[in-house]
Amino acid sequence: MVFRAVAASATRHELLEAQCDSLLRSIKVAQTVSNHLSCIANDLDVRNMALSREKADMRDAICTLKLSLQSERRSGRQLADALEDANGVIVCTKRLASDLLDHASNFFSP
Repeated sequence: MVFRAVAASATRHELLEAQCDSLLRSIKVAQTVSNHLSCIANDLDVRNMALSREKADMRDAICTLKLSLQSERRSGRQLADALEDANGVIVCTKRLASDLLDHASNFFSP
């Protein structure tokens, strides 16, 4: 009977040792996986910061383009106004020339 109790105790002890070894292996695997996941998380953080900087740069570029477009529109309006003014001067000059020709022909006609 004592022999069986000792044998059973030894078997339980071996079983507990095997379970402890299995748990230690599982803990090591979990630590390895955790380390890999931590590296991946750090890499994602770095990429996220880079994307945030790129996003800010894109916003700056868009603002610059909008300002440039507004400036070009103003320049286009100024050019259109200047062309309109020049056209008005041309029309007035034609009228003046026509009036002068009429006046000259009346003045020099017999």
